[in-house]
Amino acid sequence: MDLSNQRFGRLIAVRSRSIFKPYYGRFGQWISFWLCRCDCGRAKLIRAGNLVSGNTISCGCFKSELDRDRGYCLPHYRGKKNPMFGRRGDKSPIFGKSREDMIGERNWVFGKPAWNRGKPGLSGDKHSLWNGGTSFLPYPSVFNGSLKKLIRQRDNGQCQNPECGGEFSYLTIHHIDYDKENCHPLNLVTLCNSCNSKANSNRQKWKQLYREIVRQCSTERFTRMNYLVMARGDKWN
Repeated sequence: MDLSNQRFGRLIAVRSRSIFKPYYGRFGQWISFWLCRCDCGRAKLIRAGNLVSGNTISCGCFKSELDRDRGYCLPHYRGKKNPMFGRRGDKSPIFGKSREDMIGERNWVFGKPAWNRGKPGLSGDKHSLWNGGTSFLPYPSVFNGSLKKLIRQRDNGQCQNPECGGEFSYLTIHHIDYDKENCHPLNLVTLCNSCNSKANSNRQKWKQLYREIVRQCSTERFTRMNYLVMARGDKWN
């Protein structure tokens, strides 16, 4: 797509550039970037999809201004003053620990005061997106490669987000209601890695959107997928 001289927030697209992003060894993909000039005078390469979707509207100056106004700038936590400075590898408090080891009282920060105590913003169970720490829980056994493959086939191997810029070829399977235990096909949808990350904000919007998209799947395709899964003995809630 040609975005030349178009404005996106504080950015104006100047010229395009494709960059090869390798992953999984020798495999990779070409991703479209645009060199943009910000109103503050800086120039920066921005993914085309982030410009079109409105996810990026500045070179970073807008967020810096917001953080400064909200009191999020913490210069006393930078460099050697940061408690995690130099704690890499086996010096890190989470070195060699699994996700299960980080739940509740086993978490190394459990009971310690938060770095942003007294600052604007909420964390933990006070945050609007808090879900009881379920992100640390393992997926059920039914959520396996076979089920994921069938969901991708049902969705024609494409990201189902209509706002997707089409830059990412790596596809994931997203739980629409954010419940890992609910692996019913009507609760699963195929998303690219970028859209899957975006679904963690404004969850109510994405729930309604993806539920409607999944309902529009033809009955024939869903019935065939249901038969194939049950024939192998897999079960879902």
